[in-house]
Amino acid sequence: MFKKIKESADFPPGIIGGFYIEFFSKNEAVLTGDVEIEKLSDMVLKIKYNEHHIMFCGKELEIKNFSSTGIRINGNITSMEFL
Repeated sequence: MFKKIKESADFPPGIIGGFYIEFFSKNEAVLTGDVEIEKLSDMVLKIKYNEHHIMFCGKELEIKNFSSTGIRINGNITSMEFL
């Protein structure tokens, strides 16, 4: 199943498997996997997973939970980009 999704979606190579992102609304996202925080402000959150970079943009962004198994982001999330 993941192979079909990976082939049909425009994800960077290696992002499928071991890492996933769930949006519960435009105000909350949960990323599961071992991530590093590269940049954090109330408008931009940039994280790294392996060699991949993901950027969240919005207003009043904050990290609610951060552990070795994932991160929970709250705020008014307006966009997410794979860099």
